[in-house]
Amino acid sequence: MPQSRFRQETLDFPVKTMLGREDFFVAPSNREAVALIENPSGAFSSLLIVGPKGSGKTHLAHLFAAAVFEKFGEKPVFISELTLSAVEKALDVSRFAVLDEVRSPVGEEALFHLMNGVKNRGGVLLMTAEKNYPSWGIRLPDLISRLSAVPSAELGMPDDALMSAVWVKFFAERGVSVAPDAVAYLLKNAERSFGFAARVAAAADKKALSEKRAVTIPLLKDVLKSIAAPLSR
Repeated sequence: MPQSRFRQETLDFPVKTMLGREDFFVAPSNREAVALIENPSGAFSSLLIVGPKGSGKTHLAHLFAAAVFEKFGEKPVFISELTLSAVEKALDVSRFAVLDEVRSPVGEEALFHLMNGVKNRGGVLLMTAEKNYPSWGIRLPDLISRLSAVPSAELGMPDDALMSAVWVKFFAERGVSVAPDAVAYLLKNAERSFGFAARVAAAADKKALSEKRAVTIPLLKDVLKSIAAPLSR
């Protein structure tokens, strides 16, 4: 009688996101953005980092927060809702703020009030977005004027060294070690995107646990096929 094949059900355990300075790999594609946020000062009250989803903007935002705390002894407030009431509450907490993933439609009056409030208090606002401000649909002339004067840095396409570090980081966050030959395979065959890398790491981890296999090239081949299949339909 043939043996039945059982697949182990997996549980979705929390993933430990690694957002420290030692977990961030500086490369030509992100060096300008790192320089922008590593030494915050009153010289510029607002900063902007632009890059695609999953390119490391949130990690940089946390590095900015760490740099602010180290220099000023104050913790920036992370703003998740761009409304006048949310901005007022944030400014009551700190003169330093992070507005992560700005996207259209933008609460223009709230953003204008936030930029003014941070500047008047001698703080710094860090904004991150997938695209630069001209694509946000801003109509308020004074806000456009303010945004046009904001120093910005764009995250470029990652090179091999950066993508290798990213692959290792995403697997390490899941407690998975990945061999150099597996990383080399991913560099050659996977989409060069941080967001895609996160998806592959999650899928590979789940498949490895379910099938009690190591994260090897054969397993990664199966994962890439399964992820690419729905996209090709």
